[in-house]
Amino acid sequence: MTAADTTRIAREQADLDAARAGDPDAFERVIGPCQRPLYAYALRLTADPHLAEDLCQEALLKGFRSIGGFTGNSALATWLYRILHNTWLDHVRKGGRETSFEEPEDGTFDEPAVLSREAFDRFQEATRDADLKERLARALEELSPAMREVVVLRDVQGHAYDEIAEITRTPVGTIKSRLARAREQLRRLLTRQAPVEAAAEEH
Repeated sequence: MTAADTTRIAREQADLDAARAGDPDAFERVIGPCQRPLYAYALRLTADPHLAEDLCQEALLKGFRSIGGFTGNSALATWLYRILHNTWLDHVRKGGRETSFEEPEDGTFDEPAVLSREAFDRFQEATRDADLKERLARALEELSPAMREVVVLRDVQGHAYDEIAEITRTPVGTIKSRLARAREQLRRLLTRQAPVEAAAEEH
């Protein structure tokens, strides 16, 4: 570890200690690197920039009020994602939308080869142009909240399974089964969209 690394770590720890003591400026510095990913997460979940901003502000306010209890057992970013997850979930439930996060009793699901991570990576590579990105965004909106969230966390933001499990308080096996079914549903939605859009272009 270099001297610069040691200085940086000491500065970050000092900021964290100050934030725990109630210093708002220190809290701003501590959460700085997390704000853009948190907003991107909220935006993908809600498809509404204003709502995403409101949820992030509410979650960060909750974080500031409760950071004194942050133990450091998880990464600060994971802790903040957890708060935002709960804030979003409260919003979904208040809106009376589908909130079922239930899985098969054994929490397992045999993921077909076509839905492997490598296969989905190839699918994402094929959806880089603006039109297909828009189709993917619309398809995400049609997923249930639980399925949409795991796709966003895993396939959009690249979180590890154990990190997603910690954010959502869900077993890793359940996360994997939910993701497999979400990917399959996305594939069907995108397949269904394509013929409809092609027909519309012909008229």
